[in-house]
Amino acid sequence: MATNVLHLLHKFTFGGTERVIVNLVNHATEKSRNYICSFCDADSDFLGELTCPNPVVFSLSKAEGNNLSIPFRISSFCKQHRVDIIHSLGWGTYVEGVLAAKFLGARRKFIFSFRGKTMEDTLGIPKRRILAQRLLSNFCDGILAPSEESRKEYSRDVGIKPGKIQVIYNGIDLNRFDLNRSELIKGIRAAFDFGSDDIVIGSVARFDPVKNMGALVKAFSKIGRPTVGPVKLLLVGDGPDLAGIQKMAIDLGLRDSVVFAGMRRDIPHCLGIMDIYVQPSRFEGVPNSVLEAMASGLPVVATNVGGVHEIVEDGKTGVLVDVDEEAGLIRAIEFLIRHVDRRRQMGMDGRKRVMSRFSISKMVSDYEDLYDSLMKVHH
Repeated sequence: MATNVLHLLHKFTFGGTERVIVNLVNHATEKSRNYICSFCDADSDFLGELTCPNPVVFSLSKAEGNNLSIPFRISSFCKQHRVDIIHSLGWGTYVEGVLAAKFLGARRKFIFSFRGKTMEDTLGIPKRRILAQRLLSNFCDGILAPSEESRKEYSRDVGIKPGKIQVIYNGIDLNRFDLNRSELIKGIRAAFDFGSDDIVIGSVARFDPVKNMGALVKAFSKIGRPTVGPVKLLLVGDGPDLAGIQKMAIDLGLRDSVVFAGMRRDIPHCLGIMDIYVQPSRFEGVPNSVLEAMASGLPVVATNVGGVHEIVEDGKTGVLVDVDEEAGLIRAIEFLIRHVDRRRQMGMDGRKRVMSRFSISKMVSDYEDLYDSLMKVHH
């Protein structure tokens, strides 16, 4: 009999955490049936990412601030659909998820996933939230983190034992990124007005301070221009920092060499036309975007934050640099621009690493094994 699981998200839209849930739902086996609850209205475009039969996504249309009706509405849905496990992803759904689970009694299990930090969190988590999460951890049947580093950090920040936290790495659907690069170069490169000889450096991210995209634009403005061909920067995504970074690019004289592609659904195609992938974040758990870049056969330049070093092997599948070390970021990009064979080998090694350790089947299996263990405890 399948285990029914309800995943709680602040908003079901384009993002790393949301991508994890899409992958989990689309590739679930007969052992689990998954539902999604979006506290804010779900993004209609992102709903198209769900390819499983008869997906169920319901939105609570929650306004800013507290709403005491939310836990009751969640518990009502759980009763109607006989949900066995409530899975809360991130602080924004934690309290309501715990309350809903408690309303339903001991038969329902509750899991909390720590998915990462906002820019404000990196400067210090409010003490009241730390105390709240420490208290709420006593009502969790499982606590998850996306990497060993994230487990250590969350344990240290909140003050709970690392043994209470289980690591489940993100998984990537490799079939989405197994593309004919030569055909992409002819088609999509032309659509972006890139020449066949252009070296394309790229990044896919939410334009948010924690993603630090301005650091990439500044570094790009200072790299030495090689003789092998023009160098272009392709930035895919949207967010609150976008307008400021677009202005920065213009002010730095990069109008003709930086392309802002906006929010796109054809991420595998965008990655397929890149030569080097860069992730300059100030904080990460295990970024899906980096895994997707590696699955696409790209060498990765990334800041050594969170669990990034658990997926990118420095010197083998990419280059790790310190946060805000502009000179190091520039050196790493220039090295990969100049050493074509090296970057291609790194890209091949990166794809092999994703295949062996970060496959979608491994992630789904880990989640469904957790569900089984929780349900056996009850029975």
